Amino acid sequence: MGDEAKLEAEKPVVLVTGSSGLIGSKIVEALASDYAVLGMDRKKPVHTPPGTELLECDLTDRASVQQSVSAMRGRAGGKLASVEASCSGGGVPHR
Repeated sequence: MGDEAKLEAEKPVVLVTGSSGLIGSKIVEALASDYAVLGMDRKKPVHTPPGTELLECDLTDRASVQQSVSAMRGRAGGKLASVEASCSGGGVPHR
């Protein structure tokens, strides 16, 4: 779906960061049937499941993050759950 697409209003919206990676793409696939999935990653994947949308965002760039957060608000409104799809830290929980 393109950046202009609206997420399905009747489904809860879930944000998945790292959505184009190995783990993130599997999370997106698993959630797509029950949730409107909004993925966030540095690069768009070749394929996105139906009911999903991807925002390109570089988390090291403040302007990129601000643009993505603004787009998320426009698409998801005030209710949003999030999942971080990351294997950084060797499986050690973030502190």
